[in-house]
Amino acid sequence: MIPAGVGHFNKGSSSDFAVVGGYPPGFSCDMCYGDADERPSKLKNIAALPLPAEDPVLGRAGGLKEYWTKLNIDG
Repeated sequence: MIPAGVGHFNKGSSSDFAVVGGYPPGFSCDMCYGDADERPSKLKNIAALPLPAEDPVLGRAGGLKEYWTKLNIDG
């Protein structure tokens, strides 16, 4: 699981490389292309997301629940 707002980029791969995304019900991919004018709206989208209820491996105890925090875009 990659937290919302964490950038990732494929610098090269074989022709049989594939990426699969999984999203909670009601959510879908929100692509960013690095344009400066898209940043304010993307930050608002990230801030509007709920924190996950549990870590995908450790459940409700530990893992991402210890490290992920709500984004505060207002400062």
